[in-house]
Amino acid sequence: MEQEEPRVLNELKEALAGDQVMSCFDPIKKPEIIVDASPFGLSGLLIGKGNVFGYASRAPSDAESRYSQTEREMFAVEWRVERSHLYMYVHDAQFSVIIDQKPLIGMFRSHKHAPLRIERWKLRLMPHDCQLFYRPERDAENADGSTSRDPSSTAPDEPKLAKFYVKYVVINAVPTAVTFKKSNKDQKRCRNASCHQSCRGRPVDFPRSGKLQEA
Repeated sequence: MEQEEPRVLNELKEALAGDQVMSCFDPIKKPEIIVDASPFGLSGLLIGKGNVFGYASRAPSDAESRYSQTEREMFAVEWRVERSHLYMYVHDAQFSVIIDQKPLIGMFRSHKHAPLRIERWKLRLMPHDCQLFYRPERDAENADGSTSRDPSSTAPDEPKLAKFYVKYVVINAVPTAVTFKKSNKDQKRCRNASCHQSCRGRPVDFPRSGKLQEA
């Protein structure tokens, strides 16, 4: 029996992470984020029309474990949305966030001042086009409750996540410099193909020396 339980658990993990359950992110499938929080951890599912795009869970830090339940729930929303930032913000996706704390709905939609922590997390959610909706935890569709009670035992990874965002921006947003070799190659291609026949409205001759001479 002791050997059977780990084997069944591993089979269940493989089934939940397999291609029959998980799929690539698609903003057309009306993505939803279902979050849950407990004194033992945070969890969040990214889903869309029955497909799972991603699972996430983590244990709270010592300070986070002392938050009130409403604060923990709002913190779980902010944490899971920012973890999905590259999907939601880059694709400009409209999405819903499902929670089981009804008082948080009023705090999120109201313009009145909320507790400072919740106000700070509301500000961090402003770049995203999302709305919070209430769904009771007893609802069978809230499949994230068990992962918040038994989260990943790893420490909070916000610093690593920040490095990941910086690396993504550096790779994708910074233009690469043109090397001297590539510049000469492009110049020869233009000369051979007789590209760029004019410069500022005047014809241009490409001599063998490589210098531009106006006709």
